[in-house]
Amino acid sequence: MSRRSIVFAIISLALIVAPVCAGENSIAFGSLKIQGQTEVNGMLVKAETTIFAGDLVSTKSKSSALLTLAGGNQLFVVENSAARFHKDSKSVTLERGALGVLDQGGNVVKVTSRGALVGPAKGKAARYVVKSEGNDLILSSLRGDVEVVAENRTVTVPSGTSMRIEIADPAPSPQGAGPSNSYAKKRGVIVGTVVVGTALAIALPLALSGDDEPVSP
Repeated sequence: MSRRSIVFAIISLALIVAPVCAGENSIAFGSLKIQGQTEVNGMLVKAETTIFAGDLVSTKSKSSALLTLAGGNQLFVVENSAARFHKDSKSVTLERGALGVLDQGGNVVKVTSRGALVGPAKGKAARYVVKSEGNDLILSSLRGDVEVVAENRTVTVPSGTSMRIEIADPAPSPQGAGPSNSYAKKRGVIVGTVVVGTALAIALPLALSGDDEPVSP
């Protein structure tokens, strides 16, 4: 085979493989509407855009981002916050700040923060806000019961109440432990809970905070 034929074969193979690889990493998560200064993967966006699996959405002061999923669920990234979206289209990691969630029920969205898993109780519809603050999660349930699942216990935040939950980091795995027991995959440990008298002072879009859509408790 001539050198020219070899080069042509390599280029042809690259053209065939590239779309397949790109497809694996380009699962659409939802449509993002922004207000103010919002970044996606460190790049400032100025118009409505599509969010894909693995994208990191971060907002600056006096800015916000509203993500609408295919099933109608909505996630609201408030100012000075950052959230990363995962390929199963049902989970998001709150890396800092706060996140508002409108979950229609059934196709439940799970929020991970401080090593705990947050979501509607029994898969029912709910509206809630979760905020990461130091070692604590502050959770306000606007409508519907919400669960916080950690390594040692599960805490339920009843509809219409707010709770501050202190979460300790999981203990590191013993030296030489296999990947399945890695530190990164362990959940945090709930060490205390306190009922908060008032809800989080976060301005949410009408769709998340109002009574325009009934949400079953």
